[in-house]
Amino acid sequence: MSEELTEEQKKAVRERCDDRRPDLRNSVLSQEELDALLAAYQSVNAQSGGASDGKPDREVRLYDFSRPDKFSKDHMRIMSAIHTEFAAGLTTMLSSLLQSPTTVELIRADQIPYKEYRASLPSRTMLAKISAEPLSSEMVIEVNPSIVGMWIDCLCGGSPSTSTGPSELSPIDLAVARRTVESCLQVYDECWSNVVKLHPEVRTVTASESHDETILPTETVLACSLEVHMGDFAGTMTICLPITGVEAVMPALSAARSAGTTNNRHEQESADGLRKALAPVSLACRAVLGRAALTFSDTVNLEVGDVIKTNRKADSEIEFWAGNSHVFNCRPGIRNNKLAVVISGPAEAEVAAVEEAVVQLPEELPEQLPEAMLDKAA
Repeated sequence: MSEELTEEQKKAVRERCDDRRPDLRNSVLSQEELDALLAAYQSVNAQSGGASDGKPDREVRLYDFSRPDKFSKDHMRIMSAIHTEFAAGLTTMLSSLLQSPTTVELIRADQIPYKEYRASLPSRTMLAKISAEPLSSEMVIEVNPSIVGMWIDCLCGGSPSTSTGPSELSPIDLAVARRTVESCLQVYDECWSNVVKLHPEVRTVTASESHDETILPTETVLACSLEVHMGDFAGTMTICLPITGVEAVMPALSAARSAGTTNNRHEQESADGLRKALAPVSLACRAVLGRAALTFSDTVNLEVGDVIKTNRKADSEIEFWAGNSHVFNCRPGIRNNKLAVVISGPAEAEVAAVEEAVVQLPEELPEQLPEAMLDKAA
């Protein structure tokens, strides 16, 4: 249609107009009006074609009404940071509680409908309802049965390497898992402390598939997925936060967002200042070849060439002390014709506390020395 009509096409248009009712003939455009209309259309078409080569005047963003975004990007960044810190805290807490190396990582944090979150859960899992004031609605923590089984085995003296997970969670299993979830909530409260005090409490812990639905299926929730590694096994646990419940703390999230950059800058400046202040501080270090217990009379009677037997073998490692702490083990040697030590590894986890008696002579010797020392000097 961008090209001008031919004479035959114009003639056909006039004939069709003549066939219409007589009262509509006066509304038919004349030849001059048709030419002006076609010229105007061609000019507009040319302008629109030229504008399409550049950037659009207004950015168009797709929006899915079935999955509305209640959180802004800044809010999602803060929530991801909170749950990343929670994963790091769980790594330390679970490793100490279960006496087994544990690693927890945040996989993702998404805004999805609650029905989609429920559909993503396994058919047999543990669900814990959590009330956390000032949130207006309860949150849900889901833990995979394999992880619950490893928790129970470790707390009962077993090892996660031999855990296969319970075929069905019993009331005793749920009671033990509830205590572990309560410990997890203490870490969760600490991670939220910079934004708001939550005071989370466990309401119910169930393993039934017919979970009491307190959240509408169409309600948007924030689903945070965590991956837990224990030994050679891995499992998942999720945290479900209803958006309607988080709306009560939205002002606190906004305040944390605005203050986040300033706090990070102040923390960085404080860390740099502390690093500069501690850099020139000297710390006395010493290598302890061994220890021996001598009486005072033996010490007084020492002579050049005497041999003192220590508690270490000749080929064993010696202790490297920094200040008053035994931090490394090392081996003696020579470098550039000077005595030196090479660090061989960290100190043992359990080092017996040894009180080392150091006898220092005073700066000024007394006028009269003991008779034993006078005899020794003679």
